[in-house]
Amino acid sequence: MSHPLLEVKHLWTGFILKHSILTAVRDMSFTLRQGATLGIVGESGCGKSLTALSIMRLLPDNAAILKGEIKFEGNDISHISEKAMCRIRGNKISMIYQDALTSLNPVMTIGKQLCEPFIIHQGMSMGNARKQAMESLLEVGISSPRDRMRAYPHQLSGGQRQRVMTAIALACMPKLLITDEPTTALDVTIQAQILLLFKRLQRLTGSAIMLITHDIGIIAEMSDDVLVMYAGEAVEYAEGDDIFRDPLHPYTLGLLQSIPHLSKRKERLKSIPGTVPDLYHMPEGCRFCERCSEAQERCHREAPPVFTVKNGRQVRCWKFQNP
Repeated sequence: MSHPLLEVKHLWTGFILKHSILTAVRDMSFTLRQGATLGIVGESGCGKSLTALSIMRLLPDNAAILKGEIKFEGNDISHISEKAMCRIRGNKISMIYQDALTSLNPVMTIGKQLCEPFIIHQGMSMGNARKQAMESLLEVGISSPRDRMRAYPHQLSGGQRQRVMTAIALACMPKLLITDEPTTALDVTIQAQILLLFKRLQRLTGSAIMLITHDIGIIAEMSDDVLVMYAGEAVEYAEGDDIFRDPLHPYTLGLLQSIPHLSKRKERLKSIPGTVPDLYHMPEGCRFCERCSEAQERCHREAPPVFTVKNGRQVRCWKFQNP
């Protein structure tokens, strides 16, 4: 049996302080097979982006992978050299970052930044790279690509910058594409165009996609499997159809109930009370217990492990402890 394209095993990522370590991603495990899409959903501050940056090995200076494995094509890349990682990053694994303005180099033209992956990873000449770069801009919906190639990031709108980031990420047709809020700042028609681009990439190359977004509608449309994160932990992990048909964790149920429905337009929209706890004040037991209407005394005292239920579905909740 072949290895999954990506296999994350018991990943712990934290911030290194002077006298302590703050764990931001705790015991994260999931797999992603070639040609599949994994949707990761959760509120801001749940550790979604930090999980992606751990895979890319682009953590802030004060953060580090504490333990665990990140296997890509069967090889653990969690502690390989930066030189070895540079041959993978931008070539076999690409990422579309959430903030396009800070992700693009402000003193380099769009053309130079877009040509780089073609030259570095594919060995193209500058002329061929420029031609390919302009075709990439057209594919992501940017008109007048010759003019845009001469522009600097600050001269483009937020939506244009996001599309440029998408073009750069797709340049080498990566085996794994990580997208962090890829449709932020895009209007509905361009959103649809970008999502179709992702699907086209999968059809052509069999690429896998890790899709991080707050938009549960996009998760439902695009994802084969869904990972629900809360306060740095995976609280539910299952096939997308199972998640939306029968959510198990109270947090997953709360997220789905907070979505407006035309059929229920006269009903008051439900919400999850409270906010995600910060790293300095995590609950002693279940991290969701203070916001959960089903929490019992044990939930406040003991952190639940991950239980495997219902055809291999995984859920972190004491309700599903085996009898």
